[in-house]
Amino acid sequence: MKILLPILGFGKGGGNKVLSSLASEFVRMGHEVHFLSPTQSEEPYFPTTAKIFYASVSGKLYTTLIKSKAISDFPRAMTALVLGARRLRHENYDIILANHSLTVYPVVLSQMKGKRFYYVQAYEPEYYELLPGLKNRIFKLLSKISYSFNFKQVVNSALYSGYKNCIQIAPVVLPGMDLEEFYPMEIQASGSKPLRIGTIWRPEPTKGSIYVTDAYKEIRRQHPDVEMVLAFAYPEMSELPGITVVQPHGSEALANFYRGLDVYICAGVVQHGSVHYPVIECMAVGTSLITTHYYPASYDNAYLIEPGSATAIVDAFNIWLADEKSRRTKIEKGLESVKQFSWNAVSEKFLNIFSE
Repeated sequence: MKILLPILGFGKGGGNKVLSSLASEFVRMGHEVHFLSPTQSEEPYFPTTAKIFYASVSGKLYTTLIKSKAISDFPRAMTALVLGARRLRHENYDIILANHSLTVYPVVLSQMKGKRFYYVQAYEPEYYELLPGLKNRIFKLLSKISYSFNFKQVVNSALYSGYKNCIQIAPVVLPGMDLEEFYPMEIQASGSKPLRIGTIWRPEPTKGSIYVTDAYKEIRRQHPDVEMVLAFAYPEMSELPGITVVQPHGSEALANFYRGLDVYICAGVVQHGSVHYPVIECMAVGTSLITTHYYPASYDNAYLIEPGSATAIVDAFNIWLADEKSRRTKIEKGLESVKQFSWNAVSEKFLNIFSE
C-alpha cells in the first residue's frame, strides 16, 4: 500500500513519536510511506525511514528541510499543506492518515483521493479550552468540527471511542513502544546516592507540571537530599535549589533519563484513562511511577493520585519511600503491563483496519 501522513511538523511530543515509529514499521513491512509537512517543521526528533516531503507556502515540495520564516504562522502553514497535498495527488495514495484535528482540513481542501482515516490520539478541544486567546478558541472550534468529516476514525484508547458524542464509535489501536530501547534497568541495592525524582516538564496547564514542581518544594523541605530532574524545562529552572534541567534527544536518551530516576511523576489533569507515553515508558524501564489515572496505570503497578494536588504527590512520595517491598512489586507488575505496546502488534492491527 501507499500511505500518506500529513502533519503540522515534527516535534518532541508523544504523538510525533507514534507517527515516526508507525511509519517506519509500515516501511519495514513493505509499504511505501510518505510524510507531508510544512517547511516550518524542525528536523524529525524521532527518526523515521519514511520519505518526507516539506511544502513551502507556494506548495513547492522539498525532500530536505528548507527553513522558511515566511511560513511561521498557522494560516501559511495550512496553505502550504493544502497546496503541497495537491502537488502530491498524482501519487495516488491508497491510504491518507490524518492524525491531528488540524491535519484533516488539508486533506479535505486538497481533494486528495484514497481511503481517509483519522487517528485520534486525544480529544483536542479540551486542550485548547484551557489556553487563553482568540487563536485557541478558533483552534478549539476547528478541532471539534474535524470529527464530523467523512474519515474512518481510529482511536488510541478506548476512552475516546464515542467520546462526548463527537468522536465515532471507533476501533482502538494503542500507541506502540520500542521495548528494545525502553528496557528495564538492573535493580541495584539502595546506596548513599541522593534520591532523584523527575518529570517531563511542559508549560501547558493540562500537563500539570506546576503541581510537580510545587510538590518538590515540600518534598525537599522534608527530605533535603532529594533531587529533581526536569526534562525539556526552561534552562533557567536549573537555578532553583536541587533542580537539574536536561534535554534528552531521541528515544535512547529519553530512556536513559527515565532510568536515571528513582521516581517519575506524571500529573496530567485531563482525559484520564487514555494512554500517556511517559507512563508506559517509565513502566518499561522499571522506574517507580506516581501518576494520575492514565492507562495502564493502576494501584497494582503505580502510585495513583488525584489530579490538581501537589499535596497528593507529596503523600504518594512518602508512601513510596516507606515501603521498598511494595515499590518493587509495583515495578514488576508495570513491566508486565507494557508488553501489549509492541510496535509489531500495533502496526499489524492498523493494517488490518486499512484493509477492511
